[in-house]
Amino acid sequence: MQTDPSLSQELETVESNEIIVPVIWERLKPGPVGEYLEVIDHDPATGCYYAPVNLEDPNIIANDGLDANPGDPRFHQQMVYAVAMRTIKNFEVALGRKVLWSPLIASGQFRR
Repeated sequence: MQTDPSLSQELETVESNEIIVPVIWERLKPGPVGEYLEVIDHDPATGCYYAPVNLEDPNIIANDGLDANPGDPRFHQQMVYAVAMRTIKNFEVALGRKVLWSPLIASGQFRR
């Protein structure tokens, strides 16, 4: 479930400020980390790294994801993953093929 805070500011759109962003299902590691993306939640202002969300947690799955909560870093991670995956899917549809990414090397750096 994703929210658009700007829709909560107007009475006529307050009830439509939450949507479900459909994404391709895949097994995820905490982060979330999947085939295309790895979400790392870092706050540059404080230097804080937030603990990664486990979207494979049965309680999260049973509730169709985390509830919309702008104060919960796990919700931010879920939202980043969903929006980024949806964007990638839209590019793949427009291209007519899967997007090919550079693989990570053992040190965690991208190949150039």
